[in-house]
Amino acid sequence: MAIVERRLAELVGLGASEVPAIFGVSPYATASDVWLSKVGLGGERVETPGMFAGRELEQPILRMASAAAGVKLVHNAQTFAHPRWPDVPLFATPDGFGPRRTTLAEVKLVGFRFSDWSAGPPDYVRLQVLAQMACLPRAARAIVAALVGSELRTYVVNREAEVEDKLLADVVDWWYRYVTAEVAPEPDTPASSWRLARAMVEVDGRAQRIATPDEQRMGAELLAITRQVDFLERQGDALRRELATAAADSDIGGVGWSVSWHERADVSWKSVATEAGATPELVERYTRRSASFRFRSSASVEPDESAV
Repeated sequence: MAIVERRLAELVGLGASEVPAIFGVSPYATASDVWLSKVGLGGERVETPGMFAGRELEQPILRMASAAAGVKLVHNAQTFAHPRWPDVPLFATPDGFGPRRTTLAEVKLVGFRFSDWSAGPPDYVRLQVLAQMACLPRAARAIVAALVGSELRTYVVNREAEVEDKLLADVVDWWYRYVTAEVAPEPDTPASSWRLARAMVEVDGRAQRIATPDEQRMGAELLAITRQVDFLERQGDALRRELATAAADSDIGGVGWSVSWHERADVSWKSVATEAGATPELVERYTRRSASFRFRSSASVEPDESAV
């Protein structure tokens, strides 16, 4: 069985954890996100507090699952390629194995999205473990160990040959259709569209050109909409300020609405960094930049509020 170094695998194949995204069922990433990472446009991955907690608690949860399921599970850190690599560009890093690797284990720390687990492992977890088993010929089942809040839940996902064949065919098709061909998949959300657009833009050394007729039409429509939105936002802000003044001494409840005042704390992280002794070079090192799109009206044109 082929074992592939983690760095190499991330560059030339799909990880089992990425499979749910290309099928459009992951709540954490989209097919566009996976494509950007595979063609080198995804940027640096930032570890979230949830990711950190999941990594640190992986082995303790695995030990709990071993006792609960009555199966000796050992932690795993190796990455396994599909037996037909590189024709099938799929790899997996299960969290653990049972005896003789006939059982694999996947650990999940569920800090939110509790409803996803109301009927067992959600589809995005099932797809991940099915993809993992596809990379391990001896694996007949997977134990999913989920710490949901403070409750440990264990589930068994059995290997399904027909489902696996379809999954592998779709993985291979997606890889060659988009990654090999360097053609971006259709974005599945507005946020994905913006991430794709930002990744394709060169910010430095830009020049300005005259708009084409189609671009002029689109810009004029957007300008009209922007003026209307700006006018409505000013109206809304004025009403909010009037209600805020009226609610200075007590909260107010109306039919279908309410207003109240709450304490809000803002942290000046720049000041914190300065007082802690962070140098400008250190701040610069951890400053992330990305392309930002801006639409604005020409300074000589004033909004026509009477047209709203």
